[in-house]
Amino acid sequence: MKKSNWLAVGTCTALLHLSAAAAPFTNGGFEAGTWDTVAASASGTDIGFGPWLNVSSSKPASVNLVTGWVPVSGGDFSWHQFPGALAVDGTRVIDLNGNNPGGIEQTFDTVAGRTYVVSFSASRHFLMGPAADLTVSALPSGGGAALAALSVNVPVSVSTAPGSTTLWTTHSLAFTATGPASTLRFASNSATGGTGPMVDNVQVVAQTPASVPVLGPGALVGLSVLLGGLGLLQRRKSWQPAAPKV
Repeated sequence: MKKSNWLAVGTCTALLHLSAAAAPFTNGGFEAGTWDTVAASASGTDIGFGPWLNVSSSKPASVNLVTGWVPVSGGDFSWHQFPGALAVDGTRVIDLNGNNPGGIEQTFDTVAGRTYVVSFSASRHFLMGPAADLTVSALPSGGGAALAALSVNVPVSVSTAPGSTTLWTTHSLAFTATGPASTLRFASNSATGGTGPMVDNVQVVAQTPASVPVLGPGALVGLSVLLGGLGLLQRRKSWQPAAPKV
């Protein structure tokens, strides 16, 4: 086989590997996944509000029930299916408290140096008494200090109960990636047992880098003439006439 053909095959293979390894951010509305009460660590129904499943890091069969998301290490969360228009996006939302304060996270592809803006909606379980607290953070996928973090307090005036004046509030966080993958994590700070802060409608948007102006053909010709003229002028300045003979 010719060398050029080998190069073409190698390039295609590399591209295929890159495509296969790609893991863009997904399922920000928590709609996709497998609703499996057997695999879940617990399940039940909130009267008038629909069914729920607990997803726990201590039960491997449940870990990947929600597409793209996993519980934080050592923690759990509840996946709720709401009736009507109680959810922001679709019908499914996340309660960051499973049996206890827990959390949820997703690792996805990023570009080092690129800035990303995370937006999401926050609320609190309708059976929760006090205000709810959660922290959202962006971290390098390999571990280390957070690239950015935001603490959110959800007041008692905000709730997923149908009679609430405000069902959800919207928040955002920006971070700059330092590697090819980053982790987005939502964690509960509310020690209120099985009811806690809720999240929905998570979106991650990469910011477009500042564009570099592209010169058109006419501008390139003009630039070439200008540079050529400057070069000629420089040569004339550097030429010195020969000294006259005595």
